[in-house]
Amino acid sequence: MILPLFLIGCFLIVLFQAFRGDQPSDPSRHALSFVKHVQNNDYGKVVAAFGGNVCRCPAKLGWVSYLIYSSGEEPNLACLMGRDFETGPLQIKAMKSDTKNFSMLDKPEDFEVSIPLRFNQYRPLFLPLDMAYGYDITIEQFEQFLANPDHEAYKGLTLRMRPGLDKGTVEQPEAATMLVNRQKAAAKKNQTIVKPDQPDQPNQPDQSQLEEELFGEAARYNTPKDAGAVKLADGTTLSKEAITARLPKLKSARLRLHMVRRDQRQPFTVFHFVIADPVLVIAADANDKQEHEIVMKNFRPPPPQAAEPVIETK
Repeated sequence: MILPLFLIGCFLIVLFQAFRGDQPSDPSRHALSFVKHVQNNDYGKVVAAFGGNVCRCPAKLGWVSYLIYSSGEEPNLACLMGRDFETGPLQIKAMKSDTKNFSMLDKPEDFEVSIPLRFNQYRPLFLPLDMAYGYDITIEQFEQFLANPDHEAYKGLTLRMRPGLDKGTVEQPEAATMLVNRQKAAAKKNQTIVKPDQPDQPNQPDQSQLEEELFGEAARYNTPKDAGAVKLADGTTLSKEAITARLPKLKSARLRLHMVRRDQRQPFTVFHFVIADPVLVIAADANDKQEHEIVMKNFRPPPPQAAEPVIETK
């Protein structure tokens, strides 16, 4: 008699948990918490808010890859970490979930949460592509960029947005380094389980050599670096102050979060994000204090082109 009652009780508890959930479905609280953790420079909590209850393989350094320049991951939130910016009213739209149900408790939910961002006191600088990867450019190339910053802006868009031009800007903060080291240790442990350590091989090429051999010219833009210099015709370089005054600055954008949860007992987590609809402000020239806006149109990569069929000839 006791066993049937116990089983019925367990069944009722399962049903209660299945249908209780976190009603109503609204990811706004978790989205705002995510942004607050970014503003507070809390790498641990931002990483924890990524992909917590949905299977996805993040970048090789883990979720922290999307918070540091040195990972080369695009999109990236490095320019927002620990920075002062304002948020506007959220827009929330339900999305169709493609996550499979594995039990009666599962009820996958997907939402797009769009958060307006406004930059007043702090405005990220938008660097020319080569400068953002540590290469020096000529004053002519600099002026060409200033004439049309929107040209191929999608290439490393958020990796080119920097808080400043000082050396060490792209270096990992200590809190991020701890998370990176933890991820590397876990990866090394898993590798050790799969196969025993191999003895060190002499004369192994370094990472930059491997990238250059594998990717050729594309390796030029694999790893962001501190900003390169702007060289003048007489061999001198433009001062950082002069460069900063001329560079476009981010005035506003939208942070679009794809938020998910496997079932209603779980919190919403960030599955993916993009920085969309960026608006820049830029001075007309070095002596002009009046700024004008540039609504960027090329922040999205162009769609891939279909490969042309290969016609074999005999």
